[in-house]
Amino acid sequence: MHSLDNMQRVVRDLNADYGDSFAQVREKYPNAILIRLNDKLNRLETLMNGAEQHVNDESIEDTLLDLANYCIMELVERKNG
Repeated sequence: MHSLDNMQRVVRDLNADYGDSFAQVREKYPNAILIRLNDKLNRLETLMNGAEQHVNDESIEDTLLDLANYCIMELVERKNG
């Protein structure tokens, strides 16, 4: 599956499961994007440095797609805000 198609699927599935939690958190904490990106960057660093994985279902590609998704969601919220 193409990465962009996968990104769209992930956002759609997450919103179906959790509602628009990103917008809800952002409303309470306008700079929440910084925390989410930091979490994902830390995860990426761990994966790329070859540290032992305790969560086996998250790859480097998954983490990069998550980073991209969070950036896109932040852009959408800024445009809609």
